[in-house]
Amino acid sequence: MTNDEKYKDDFFNDLLGQLDDKKGKKEKKMKEPVNAIKTHELEQFMKSRFQCDDRWHFFTELRLGTGYSNEQRADGFLMELWPSKGFVRTAFEYKVSRQDFLKEIKNPQKRQSIKSYSDHFVIITANDIVKDKSEIPSDCGWFVFDGKELKTMVRPPKLPPTPFADWPFICSLVRSAFKNGGIK
Repeated sequence: MTNDEKYKDDFFNDLLGQLDDKKGKKEKKMKEPVNAIKTHELEQFMKSRFQCDDRWHFFTELRLGTGYSNEQRADGFLMELWPSKGFVRTAFEYKVSRQDFLKEIKNPQKRQSIKSYSDHFVIITANDIVKDKSEIPSDCGWFVFDGKELKTMVRPPKLPPTPFADWPFICSLVRSAFKNGGIK
């Protein structure tokens, strides 16, 4: 394992530690749903959990470019800002209905673009959306949000590295940060 891979793995372990209240457990049983989770509740949880600071920045509804020609978006995008941690980037897709989840799974090309900017891709669902782990694509992680906490069900694999020099995407990052109050 290279130092870069070690730093990226350390970062991801830190990320999982932030998400899981009980460290050390790789898998947790799902609870029965109490109330339906809304997308905005999940977005608010993620924004509060990953408040922007000098370590990372969390983007919501991040477009993959500027202008109206590029409407593709990531629901959430977490970017590590420390070079010593490898600038790890994690994309999140939120699914709060079974129908929306199945639509995502049937169209892997939809997530292909954001994956090219990411070290990890994670699908976050309410706790009654996925029937079995085998439904999760092998290139994705899976977290479950029960309205109060996020639990790691499938740890996301490390995606193959890709060159990163896409100015429309970088401009979209800056615009999103400004829109969300991240640039002062």
